[in-house]
Amino acid sequence: MDTHLSPSQVALERATMEFGIDRLGVHIPRWSIERSSLAACWGSAGAAGRRSVANWDEDTLTMGIDAARQIVTDDNRSSIQVVIFATTTPVFTE
Repeated sequence: MDTHLSPSQVALERATMEFGIDRLGVHIPRWSIERSSLAACWGSAGAAGRRSVANWDEDTLTMGIDAARQIVTDDNRSSIQVVIFATTTPVFTE
């Protein structure tokens, strides 16, 4: 955004900007474990089914990169303006 615009021009420019999610990539780890096995380790009742678990070399950053690779192509790479990566589970310090 040009910093030499008047306040009304800035408001107009902001109003005409387009925001949104055009594509979304998802990575689900290949490995999984029975929820009952997890519950037994914790000494509690477990839910039914399985839960995905990351392999030793997977963390939120590598899973995010894999998800991005699904949606970034040679055809759209030059048109991408912003990529946002967010996690509630940061990468461990090794």
